[in-house]
Amino acid sequence: MSRRCRSSASPREGHGDIQPPDEHRERVETYFDPLPIWYTPFEEAAVDPDAFPMHALTQRPMAMYHSWGSQNAWLRQIHGQNRLYMSRTAPTKLGIGDDDWVRVTSNHGAIKAQSS
Repeated sequence: MSRRCRSSASPREGHGDIQPPDEHRERVETYFDPLPIWYTPFEEAAVDPDAFPMHALTQRPMAMYHSWGSQNAWLRQIHGQNRLYMSRTAPTKLGIGDDDWVRVTSNHGAIKAQSS
């Protein structure tokens, strides 16, 4: 049996002789899962949850990750709009309708987006 394809090994066990440092093993096992998972961001300990009660995930097209792409008229035509997507209940509670322009604020800054 090949040791390269051990699916039962957890990240905490490492790979062969390569092992995570003892002080990081619990964190590696918790947060470095091979499948996508969501966990509360580490920086949330420094943010007031009452001031910012929601979490955001970006769905920006790859070409829009740096300012050069967002300034390219041809790429804007291809990608269309970069809308704000929310759960079905949150916009109703906040009085936000389809196509409304909203200001999204975080501890990092603010951005104007059109709801979807």
